[in-house]
Amino acid sequence: KVEIDCANNLSVEVSPALQAGCVNTVFTVNVTDPRCAGVNPLQTVTKEFALWVDDTPPSVSVGFSLDRHPTYYDADGLYLHIDEDDIDYINVRFWYNVTDNCPSENKVEVVVSSNEISSSKTSDGMVLLRKKRSTHKSQSMQIFVEPRMCNRQAATEPMCDWDDDTAPFRFYEIDVIVTDNAHNVGNAKATVIILPKTLTEPSTMESNESRALMSTNSFFIDMLDGTTPQNVIQLEDTLWVVEEQFKNPSGSPTSSFSPTQSSSSSPSLSPSMSRTPTKKTTSSPSKIPTASPISDNEEERQDTFRYFPNWYGRETKCLNDANQLPNYMKQSDYYRIPTAEQCCVRFYQWAIPDCIELSGGDASSVATNEWYVDWYHEACRQSCLEGAGLNCGGIARGTVTMFASPKECCEKTLPYVALHTCVAESLPPPSKADGSKRWYVSYFNEKCIRDCQEGESESCGGVVRESHVTLFDSPVLCCAEKLGWLPSDDCRSKSLSST
Repeated sequence: KVEIDCANNLSVEVSPALQAGCVNTVFTVNVTDPRCAGVNPLQTVTKEFALWVDDTPPSVSVGFSLDRHPTYYDADGLYLHIDEDDIDYINVRFWYNVTDNCPSENKVEVVVSSNEISSSKTSDGMVLLRKKRSTHKSQSMQIFVEPRMCNRQAATEPMCDWDDDTAPFRFYEIDVIVTDNAHNVGNAKATVIILPKTLTEPSTMESNESRALMSTNSFFIDMLDGTTPQNVIQLEDTLWVVEEQFKNPSGSPTSSFSPTQSSSSSPSLSPSMSRTPTKKTTSSPSKIPTASPISDNEEERQDTFRYFPNWYGRETKCLNDANQLPNYMKQSDYYRIPTAEQCCVRFYQWAIPDCIELSGGDASSVATNEWYVDWYHEACRQSCLEGAGLNCGGIARGTVTMFASPKECCEKTLPYVALHTCVAESLPPPSKADGSKRWYVSYFNEKCIRDCQEGESESCGGVVRESHVTLFDSPVLCCAEKLGWLPSDDCRSKSLSST
């Protein structure tokens, strides 16, 4: 909208934006009164506008940190199998993580549905959702589920009902739906399967073929066959803030702009659309509270040695050409960085190595080889370039907390993962988690098993991943502490055998 008190026929020219990206889509508007523009340059005003452009949905990942079932599981960890039990609830140790290409305060909706619905006398409901104050955002939503199922063989089950044409066991579907500031939607789904006692008892397996079929890892997953549960049991809303990649120290995504100076009679742009301008002839500070703006006679001397983001160009890189420095970047040292490497780390965190290479820098100079957490794989990775022979996860973003050792990284960021497992999986290859060789209980098998890779020996039951699992120096101690109702000799003998 353009307004002036004494003219109706104004010339408006809009220069198209050269690059679209989050808060960095900038275009220029020139407004001129054609009656006297040739003799009075004050009749022209120029202003720049920044738009938020984002057509990429958030990326959502989910999973469980609870130990997987020894028989039934999937490779991606999106299905958790739990044995049916009479206890009220079990914590499935659910986690989720959100990443986005733009800084955003994302709305998160966690919805838990089931193919069954019941009202138990001993519990408040089938599902409990609890928000948790945690230093790790991915663990801020706790989910407890009732590990039971309806008795579908009974003539009547007044406190329980189930969907028609569904799997013959209870399952819970956990949907995480994330909406960013531009209303792009990302989502992910995980499933908890309650293993019914009647289907896992050997007496129900009528043939060798049935037993072989039920021994496959995906047996119960295949039975779901894409079934969508109809009963929404619980839902919870929360927020996930993606750190701002382009935010300046004042909190504003972009700075004020510098139009040509105009008099009171010059045309003006509607204040509701424009950023507050800063005139070139004044020394008033910009909205970014840093160093004073540079003057025209200082530009060439300072900016020959400083880099700034190429938000107007098509390439993901930093420039050090003072002739291409936008007016609003002249107002603060926040945009003008001493080296190309530092500039890329600050402004192009999603493509640091490519940016440094295009900017003429040396990507290896920002490879500190220190460790940072990899939430998805629940281990720590090193900030280095691929092919360096280390456990590289790529150059870490500038906002990521770094650690001097994998042990410190695991202790501070992944306390729910067994320390020896986390450290082993965080060290450079060929290191891998082989376990502590100590013993822990398997209630499912009613014996104690060793913390080592399955197949390494007859007593190995798999590497422990959770820190809450109690380890013992011998099967005797494990049996006495965890399986005290069994005869000690029977428990020890069974623990040392392959059966």
